[in-house]
Amino acid sequence: MNSRIKSFKIAVSALGLGVGLLLGAGASANAQGQYDPYYGQGTYSGRDYGRHQKAEKRAEKWHQKNEKEDLKAHQRYERDQYGNDADLRYHQRQEREELKRHQRDEKNARKSHQRNERNDGYYGNDGYYRNDGRRSGTRAGSILGSIFGRP
Repeated sequence: MNSRIKSFKIAVSALGLGVGLLLGAGASANAQGQYDPYYGQGTYSGRDYGRHQKAEKRAEKWHQKNEKEDLKAHQRYERDQYGNDADLRYHQRQEREELKRHQRDEKNARKSHQRNERNDGYYGNDGYYRNDGRRSGTRAGSILGSIFGRP
């Protein structure tokens, strides 16, 4: 009877050790970065920003091209389904303008992201940011000045 309990304890502890190893390996693999279908898998150093940023721009271009093709197919389906009256043309014009705004916002966000990457890395050094993601100031006194009312 004691041998059964002992072998059961060994099996449970071995199972626990295996689960711990799997979870630990998963956590360290996740620290390497997540899969990103647009930007590729490689990590980059400071020297590789140019290549990385070109890849981001290329990925954004293909992404926006696919969005535009999807919208065209959707609008073609709507015209086939509902005819081509004035209300549908107005609705489709609104959809096209909304897509243009969306793509312009994506482009501006990428440019801002890349500008921040070039200037002291993505987040900068001081840890205090304005709402648009840029650093709020380069002097330590600027933070104290905003607290205590100094310019």
